[in-house]
Amino acid sequence: MADSSKLRAGDDERTATIERLGEHYRLGRITADELEERTGAAQTAVTRGELAKLEEDLPKVKRPADLARRAERRRRARREHLTT
Repeated sequence: MADSSKLRAGDDERTATIERLGEHYRLGRITADELEERTGAAQTAVTRGELAKLEEDLPKVKRPADLARRAERRRRARREHLTT
């Protein structure tokens, strides 16, 4: 079996990487300049290994859908707290 880092990356994988980088930026882990640089590299990445290197110094983040659900639960909890 081939080393997965050498496998070619698809558009969905590049998009997912860019979304996670955006979340790292929103959390203050990377600067706007780093986001721009890494996003550009993700857009031109050919292999999964190239994509992985863009995030190797960052902790894993949950998928955007999970983050959206968590944010909605927080908003609901805040509203309930304010109305009680």
